[in-house]
Amino acid sequence: MDWKGARVVVTGHCGFVGANLVRRLLDLKASVNGMDVVLTSPSLRVLRAESPPVSIGTVEYLADTEMAVQGADVVFHLAGLGHIADCQQRPADAFRINAFGTVNVLEAVRRRAPNAIVVCASSNHVYLGGNPNATLVGSPRRVGGGYGLGESCPLQATDAYGASKAAADLAVKCYRESYGLRAAALRHVNCYGPADVHESHLVTGAILSCLKGERPKLKSDGTPLKAYLHVHDIVRAYMTVAEHVDELSSHAVNVTDPRCEAPAIAVARTVMDVAGMEGGPEILRQDLSQSGYEERLDPTLIRNLGWEAIYTLYTGIAETFWWYKDHGGMAWRDT
Repeated sequence: MDWKGARVVVTGHCGFVGANLVRRLLDLKASVNGMDVVLTSPSLRVLRAESPPVSIGTVEYLADTEMAVQGADVVFHLAGLGHIADCQQRPADAFRINAFGTVNVLEAVRRRAPNAIVVCASSNHVYLGGNPNATLVGSPRRVGGGYGLGESCPLQATDAYGASKAAADLAVKCYRESYGLRAAALRHVNCYGPADVHESHLVTGAILSCLKGERPKLKSDGTPLKAYLHVHDIVRAYMTVAEHVDELSSHAVNVTDPRCEAPAIAVARTVMDVAGMEGGPEILRQDLSQSGYEERLDPTLIRNLGWEAIYTLYTGIAETFWWYKDHGGMAWRDT
């Protein structure tokens, strides 16, 4: 797919992943339009001086969304309520924004840009959510001979964030299979990298602690094992899925790389190693709900599309650490 001149709409373009995606698309000379409730954001400004044209509106309203996607070639739907704790506190908002907002995007594309490709942000949480009984403990669950949870596995999320994303994911399947929309749902693992405003994220928080000369603090016991992908690899995955949407055997695509899996304590230690700090993180053991948790997804489908992570966990963390160091920790957020 030639991205030069392609008419691309990014909902939630001001967010962490959205801003990184916009930067990449503009670098490739795509014609990008954003849709968000604000014109710009610290993430967008620090990554690129100029903002793309923006449709001010919310995916909660179909009329706003129809106006934004009119005439698009590709729609990346990243807008949503993404903070897990916020969703748990505001379940009605989580379902209205994440689930019905996705329905509005799909319906707007069906009405106003029926030939457009639409790639929607789902989540790895659709499999497991906040239910500790659904986690993978001990060894990876093999699905059809593969590694970890495959795209055909049941969606077992029980927390508000995961369940609302699962509902959105199912809507993508409906519009793809019932209405012939060129739609896909991208289920990616944890993401880190430049311009992340969320200090609570493991990698970002650990980097900020090290930049202050402090040991990172882990609320868990350090054992939860998950995969962590650099945002540039996540952006590449969104674009890869868009380029191959018509080849997909199903609506959903896992995005992960087993080489980027590690327990939380190892991730924090990697940050400390990059920062030149000795010792280990401070283990607070305040939240033991995921003690022994192992989360592994099957990457076969995305690999068959030609994608794999460019960054290892070490190289990605190193690049991110120096970005934050060069930008004064979180000083860029106030610009």
